Amino acid sequence: MYTAAITAILELVPGIQEFRVSFPELASMCIKPGQHMMVTHAHVKGDDGEMIKRPFAIVSPPAMRDTLVFCVRISPASNPLVSHLATLRVGDTLFLDGPHGTHVLHDSDNDCIFVVGGTGLAGVLPMIRHLAMDGMKRKAILFYSIKTPEQYLYREELEHLAAKYVERFKVITTFTNISSNSVHYFTGRLSEDMIAKHVPFVNTKRAEIYICGSPAMIQDMNGILEKLGLGKNIINARK
Repeated sequence: MYTAAITAILELVPGIQEFRVSFPELASMCIKPGQHMMVTHAHVKGDDGEMIKRPFAIVSPPAMRDTLVFCVRISPASNPLVSHLATLRVGDTLFLDGPHGTHVLHDSDNDCIFVVGGTGLAGVLPMIRHLAMDGMKRKAILFYSIKTPEQYLYREELEHLAAKYVERFKVITTFTNISSNSVHYFTGRLSEDMIAKHVPFVNTKRAEIYICGSPAMIQDMNGILEKLGLGKNIINARK
């Protein structure tokens, strides 16, 4: 277990904060894009006296050796650990264990299809960042479903990457809690028609599909991708 100092806390969107931490062992740590850390704090314990742990996706790319980044839905708080995280300040410490997880970007030259909902973006963002740091040699498309524009995580970064790698990276965003379409986004849930229209941006015969979202969203996407003949391309689905 590592003792990490909080170096920054940023509000990404209302209710969701980004925590940046640092610890000496990070410089030599082998992290794969998509892995997570188990996070805990000495003051947060269960009825058994053991510290309560919770997994948080590592959103920083593996090449970032001095800082580890994860984001947390602070409000509404889902457990005592999250409630306590909301009270912490820069300079406070956390205990980390990891990295863990097999929901990782495969080392290949295949194109990538990312299908995510809400804060599920945290599970694939390090993969996208890793691809971008490699010059986006593998084409990729992100299908991102969120409730409202105010909840759009890392919007500026994603739009910048889509503009920089216009022939290599594409973002399809849909908002489920607004009613009017725009040239820049769609409304409603991710649908079979929406995915079928835009997925040819990549080579679907060799593409790898990574899904990250709620259990219901993953079930829906599995069904849609199966109908589109892409079920065999699904590499990983993460709740």
